[in-house]
Amino acid sequence: MTTRSLCFVAGLMCALGAWSTSAKADAICDTPRPNTDYTACDFFGKIFDGADFSHSDFSGVNMMNFKCRRCVFDGAKLHKTDLKWSDLSESSFVASDLRQADLFHTRFDYATLSGADLSGSFQFGTDLNYVKADKANFAGAFMKDIIMEEASFQYSDFSGVNMLGGYILGSDFRWSNLRNMQMTAASAEEVKFSGSDLSGTVLRGARLIETEFVGANLRDVDFGNALFEQTDFRDAQNIPSSIQHVIGADGRAN
Repeated sequence: MTTRSLCFVAGLMCALGAWSTSAKADAICDTPRPNTDYTACDFFGKIFDGADFSHSDFSGVNMMNFKCRRCVFDGAKLHKTDLKWSDLSESSFVASDLRQADLFHTRFDYATLSGADLSGSFQFGTDLNYVKADKANFAGAFMKDIIMEEASFQYSDFSGVNMLGGYILGSDFRWSNLRNMQMTAASAEEVKFSGSDLSGTVLRGARLIETEFVGANLRDVDFGNALFEQTDFRDAQNIPSSIQHVIGADGRAN
């Protein structure tokens, strides 16, 4: 066989090998399954409703405009994953890793996030309506203009969270770490903060309508210009002197 023929065969084999590798990668990226490494994939705009991705690795992956409703991501790694504008409604993220994920306007309505780690994540305008996220970690997350309706966050960590202008309705934050949060101009109606530690949290200009702080630690909380309406402070600890005059004999402020 001539030298030219040998070079041709070698080139052909390299091309076939590259094609085979690419085909295998595409097959992996297009096949939803648990315990899989998807870090070399691009999920932009893909739709995988009802898929099981439990314990899979999506760290750093582009998942913008991704639709995966009623999916399972339990124990999955989504560290620094880009999920902007994605719809993950009714999905399960139990004990998943969403640290520093970009969740700009991501939709988690009716999702389960219990035990998940979302610390340092970017959640501007994220929808967390009707979610169950007990014992979850949101520490240091940016949650400006967040929407939380009828959600459960019992025993969770929100320390250092920026929730400026957040809208919270009927949600449950009992027995949680809410220290040093920024909640200026937030709206909290029928929200339960009872038994939680809000030390150093800023609630300036917040609307606190029928909200409960029963037994909560309110040391150094800034309630400047906050609006109270049937706000329940019964048995609260370290109530700032600046609001004690608006609390009635029944423990409620108006």
